[in-house]
Amino acid sequence: MELKDLQRNWDLLGKEDPLWAIITTDDKKGNKWDLGEFFASGDREIAELMQYLSDLGLRCARHRALDFGCGVGRLTQPLSRHFTNMIGVDIAPSMIAQARALDREGRCRFIVNDRADLSLFPDHEFDFIYCNIVLQHMRPVYSTGYIREFCRVLAPGGVSVFQVPSLCKLPPEPWSWKDAVRPLLPSPLLHWYRHRYRGLPVRQSETPQPGQMEMYTVPKPQVLKLVTRNGCRLIDAIENISSGPAYESWRYCVVKQ
Repeated sequence: MELKDLQRNWDLLGKEDPLWAIITTDDKKGNKWDLGEFFASGDREIAELMQYLSDLGLRCARHRALDFGCGVGRLTQPLSRHFTNMIGVDIAPSMIAQARALDREGRCRFIVNDRADLSLFPDHEFDFIYCNIVLQHMRPVYSTGYIREFCRVLAPGGVSVFQVPSLCKLPPEPWSWKDAVRPLLPSPLLHWYRHRYRGLPVRQSETPQPGQMEMYTVPKPQVLKLVTRNGCRLIDAIENISSGPAYESWRYCVVKQ
């Protein structure tokens, strides 16, 4: 999925069922999340995160922090109680619009980032970067690029905690030549092929497809190489269940050298 398609999908999800798209528990699908319960889950997550950093003995500065893939601000808001300047970025305009509307304390700044990098920000901009259940939804060419960017925009001594699954535990699906060719083709050509050879007419009034989530992995050794080659040092790596039982997932904690 190309970046513009990723944006389209998450913008649709943000319009259809934003809270469930962020925390996808089966019993909450269909806009069944209670708003207070939803944000309380973010409060708990950040409380546990800050205790984790304290247990590791990490004492980064508390000036500027970034919540990458902030959604509607579930984690950005509680993080803002620990940092002077708190920024949340997301690829979906619909998510950012709701994050601004739901900002209870007015301490956060929310920005749409539709680029394959963080060029909105200069080098060494942030003391802390957090990213959870976000990188798993984008192709590795993008997720690894963002990990490199985390390292670039971290200030010396800054800390980043991010999560990404390393492998899928399910048996692989049968391979075909189309699997090798499809990633090499631009989206417009794929759309033309599907309409031309599958008999699907192209109509301007065609009903948009609902937003979809895709899952991708980045092998742990590749992540560790990315971190060290881009000026950071691994402090800790913990296997977690953020991506569900079908995936081996890791949460990484790194410090900028």
